[in-house]
Amino acid sequence: MTALASCAGRVFASTGDAVYMLSETDTSWEAASNGITDNLIGCLAVAGSNLFAGTYHSGLFLSTDLGRNWKNITDNIPTNTIRAIAITPQYIFAGTYTSLWRRPLSELIDAQPVLSETPTLAQNYPNPFSHSSTFTFTLPSRMRASLRVYSLLGREIATLAEGEYEAGAHAVEFTPLPSVPTGVCVYRFIADGRTETGTILLIR
Repeated sequence: MTALASCAGRVFASTGDAVYMLSETDTSWEAASNGITDNLIGCLAVAGSNLFAGTYHSGLFLSTDLGRNWKNITDNIPTNTIRAIAITPQYIFAGTYTSLWRRPLSELIDAQPVLSETPTLAQNYPNPFSHSSTFTFTLPSRMRASLRVYSLLGREIATLAEGEYEAGAHAVEFTPLPSVPTGVCVYRFIADGRTETGTILLIR
């Protein structure tokens, strides 16, 4: 393992072959390197809900969707070997063997993301799923929120979120027990007096 970082409730680890992610409620790692063209990832850094990865041979990469997809942002860095990354409110710094590169964060991401005025829940990913699926909800301010999963008969299967959460994005993972049957499940998200429901499909 070469680096660890926490982003929107997810733990990310870089190794000699990939970036992996682990939810706070899970005990297994999943590959999260789609788009990174180098197996040797040496460093990670976080700015808000955005994740940066430095590689030994392919430069600097950015993920804006919690590690699902990455894009190369090396641009004018004179070398593809990134040894270290640092983030300030205004800039990202990337260190190479011989130099230090700086670029305004505003050129890469929204430095001050605008939150919705109401709580929102993104569609879980992946869906359908066979092992685990991630829900991401965003809150405009500190408030109570809950997210539960039910069977079609109304039996509660899992509580994914319950309690007070800070403003911003929060990712939670649903990993059903082996006893949960294949098929459609119902989720219910409640925050700020609003309720949102939907369905997800478990396949095994």
